[in-house]
Amino acid sequence: MKNLIFIHGAGNEGDIWRYVKPYLEGNCKIHTPDLPGHGKTDGIITSIDGYTDWVLEYIKKNRLSDVILIGHSMGGAVCIKCAKDESISALIVVDSGLKLPVSPKIINGLKEDLQKTIKTIAKWSFSKSAPEDMINDAVKMMLDNKKAILNDFLACSSYNGYEVVNDINIPSTVFVGDSDVMTPLELAKETAYALKANLITIENAGHMVQIENPRMLSAVLNDFLVSL
Repeated sequence: MKNLIFIHGAGNEGDIWRYVKPYLEGNCKIHTPDLPGHGKTDGIITSIDGYTDWVLEYIKKNRLSDVILIGHSMGGAVCIKCAKDESISALIVVDSGLKLPVSPKIINGLKEDLQKTIKTIAKWSFSKSAPEDMINDAVKMMLDNKKAILNDFLACSSYNGYEVVNDINIPSTVFVGDSDVMTPLELAKETAYALKANLITIENAGHMVQIENPRMLSAVLNDFLVSL
């Protein structure tokens, strides 16, 4: 049975995939771990390479094979860094890229006014049609993970997936929300081109596609799994 490991983004946790899981359960084994410093997992990690080592150790410790990595945003960067490992059979990048530039306003804001900046990040992460309660839930989640969020964004700002992309030789695909302003379409196009992967746009969604349009995300994800 295929093992699907979903890796969450900056300041998020594994529960972010809760709306996607019901569409996929039964056909594969689903893993939605909390990265160190997030959710129920203790620890502090300050780099994408550090998270990469943790994910590969998670795979080894649980003796997983036929692993398909699905990474969102920062999690996409982690999965790209993991993808050359022999345990990985396929890669799915969601609203992420080979570079993840971060506005200095976000970095400075997280240092100077954490709560206000988290609200701004949450607002930028959804399409304009997203309901207020959806945005508020995202704010709460990031506040719950506030000890990790600055380190996460600093890790994203120094990440370079181009260092490993030529070593990735597994089936890959890239998904991006049609209204994503955090990791916009051009970044997704560059990533898909470098990975020799298809690029699929998720309709009616910003950066948080797994919350705004989990049905379409799950459908295209299933299509990719069937094609393997």
